[in-house]
Amino acid sequence: MLNCDYDAGISAIAITDQLRQQMMFSEPYLTVGQVIVVKKGNIVITGRDKLAGMTVGALNGSPSASGIQNAPNVEALKYPMLDQAFKDLINGNIDAVVASRPSAVSYTSIPANKLKIVGDEFGTEDYGIAICPQDADLAQKINDGLAAIKADGTLDKLTRNWLKNSAIP
Repeated sequence: MLNCDYDAGISAIAITDQLRQQMMFSEPYLTVGQVIVVKKGNIVITGRDKLAGMTVGALNGSPSASGIQNAPNVEALKYPMLDQAFKDLINGNIDAVVASRPSAVSYTSIPANKLKIVGDEFGTEDYGIAICPQDADLAQKINDGLAAIKADGTLDKLTRNWLKNSAIP
């Protein structure tokens, strides 16, 4: 996005300080919680307070990765692609994955994966529209549009529909 090859991008892009150095962001259009995913047979990890001594994966550069990096006595592995972390979890190479709830639900909803979400949500991730940093006019138009669909309830309706169809509790 730094070279402005594209005007904007949208697809669950978490707004992070690292990405803000490369692109401009709209106001957040969705805020989601972070959760822990383990194999279904795991009875040891029941929440964030039980991650000590464990090897935990997360998407590199994500708020989830930042959240586990500072957890005491946790070996944090950062993956370039989230599916690699989940593959390592399924294969028993790591103990858990920390991810946004939508991503976690996507992986846990596949019965063959034999995964489950444990514990309460912690931390949040804001999703925004990434915008070419040299296009302040476009950013303003996008933010105006987001404000309009927030004000008239359209964004809430779309979010509820998406969450319902994504099987996110």
